[in-house]
Amino acid sequence: MSLKKTMHRILQVGLAPKNNLEQWLKQDTVHNITLIEPHPHLVQQLKQQYNDHPKLQIIAAGLDVRQSVQTLVDFNLPGFSSTSTATGLKKLFPGLQAQEYFQVNTISPANLLEQYGPQDNQTATLVIHAKGSEAALVQELINGTALLKFTDVLLYSAPTPLYEDSMETSQLQEKLLAAGYELIHEEPISPEWIESHFQRNTAQDQILLLTQQLKNKDQQLQEQQTQQHTLLKSLNELKKELEVKNKLLTQKQEELDSLKQTQKKMLEQLQAIEIKLKEREQQLNNSKKQVEELEHALQQEQQKTQQLKIEKNALVHLENRMEQLFIQQTNQIQQATNALGQHVTKSLADQRQHTQALTALQHYLEKGEQPLNFGAWSMSIDTLNYLVRQIEKNNYDVIIEFGSGTSTVVLAKAVAQRLTSQRYSQITKNNNKQLAYEDIESHSLTHATESQASSLLHTAEYDLPRQILSFEQDRSHFNQTKQTLNSHGVSQVVELVLAPLIPARCSAQPTEQRPLFYDAEKQLERLACLFEQRTARILVIVDGPFSPKDNPLIREPALGTVLQYLSAQPIDILLDDTQRSGEQQVLEHWQALCEERGLTFNAQPLDVVKGATWITVRPE
Repeated sequence: MSLKKTMHRILQVGLAPKNNLEQWLKQDTVHNITLIEPHPHLVQQLKQQYNDHPKLQIIAAGLDVRQSVQTLVDFNLPGFSSTSTATGLKKLFPGLQAQEYFQVNTISPANLLEQYGPQDNQTATLVIHAKGSEAALVQELINGTALLKFTDVLLYSAPTPLYEDSMETSQLQEKLLAAGYELIHEEPISPEWIESHFQRNTAQDQILLLTQQLKNKDQQLQEQQTQQHTLLKSLNELKKELEVKNKLLTQKQEELDSLKQTQKKMLEQLQAIEIKLKEREQQLNNSKKQVEELEHALQQEQQKTQQLKIEKNALVHLENRMEQLFIQQTNQIQQATNALGQHVTKSLADQRQHTQALTALQHYLEKGEQPLNFGAWSMSIDTLNYLVRQIEKNNYDVIIEFGSGTSTVVLAKAVAQRLTSQRYSQITKNNNKQLAYEDIESHSLTHATESQASSLLHTAEYDLPRQILSFEQDRSHFNQTKQTLNSHGVSQVVELVLAPLIPARCSAQPTEQRPLFYDAEKQLERLACLFEQRTARILVIVDGPFSPKDNPLIREPALGTVLQYLSAQPIDILLDDTQRSGEQQVLEHWQALCEERGLTFNAQPLDVVKGATWITVRPE
């Protein structure tokens, strides 16, 4: 077989019955030949015959899927040695006997193609005479990534299986034909072996590529359908959760009414006890008067008088003891009443605060949209409600958010609502092109018609750049937030940036203790260029990053990173989760940083469920 392809490589497994080595080594188009042969005698003969020919590489190894040391059996029939059991060969030659055994190393078909297969810029021919392992090698060729690199396959196989793991020639041919090869030549070279020459069919390769693309499209469609099913399931779960919350609210109200009734009964009992105490006190006073009368009447009778004194003393002791018991019981009742009242008051306040915040936020969102997912890690609803009011109240030029999620969608809706209601006339002057932070120096505005402003929340750009710059460290969370923004139609006001955590440069911690923080300096530097010639109102929201190692000061670099580029601007900051000790330490570091830089720092704790602090930083 003559090969005329440039830089051609030949990978031969087993010394073939029809030896083409001499012919191939003389061809200039053959770059190199790698021969895999397990029989040690044949390996030695080949090395002596070709004397380390520069084009020929001989590997002393067999082919086996287990890739271990195997026993090679040499029979009294030359040319049929194998590491596989000679089942069919024994039936064909009943007198077949093993003459010699060798322990040989083997290599799996997958590693064979990976280590000795062609490079990307090479074409190759695969010669297969792997007695007992030809089926495994053909299957690995079909399943692996090297399928298109082998332009020719020269297969030596038996019409009927000769070894335990062998396969008929017709079956091997069917596999190669189905994989895109074309049988161009078939020739019996002996009663036991057939030579089959295959070449790649380029048309079939294109069909395979198109088939794979179709499978990928089907897989993408299935994934989208799965996501839609998941979203619908989440919606139903949220509805169920709302029903449970309503039932719980009703139950708490019933418990409160029951507690009020119990408190009323206890007050009534307390009043009854006080009446009895007054009656007893009156009785004691009457008894004292009687004793005094008896003492006066029985002065002359010493014995009776002494007895009366003893009774009087005992009676006084009893009265004191009863008074102590009554006072102690009254104090216990008062303490229980106070504790119960405090518990009821706090429960009512928490429930009322949560309900009011949830109602206000749901009323703010447009009806009919898919509800947002407020999970355990989401910013609390009352905190989001506070942020919405601040956005409505203040005309922020840009909002910087560290840590994306549900809060990003709420902020985007608040910004879109403010822009559509207060800045319509300004927006209609802008064109429909959006501007990313990378293009702020080369963008110019053109006139837009009033009809274009009507599609404000879908195509128009309100300001330069986008109003919200949100950083996210996790790719999965990034994709989830991006999808949610798109589903709510507010992605055009958010520049969502995937920013992996890197060692923070702007941190007050020692170098060896500095936490990781978002890779955000590139975007902040470009933002500083935009606001270089004017004063901008900036809102910074710090709700991240998440620390895989539970570093309590993971959020400490946030303010230093922002001030590195925007220290001349008035900045409002919301730091979430400040009920935790780590965030309290972050506040102390920030205050010290502002004092060192000569900036005015003011922190105001917010009355929210998870705890948050509103901070203003101003140049002096």
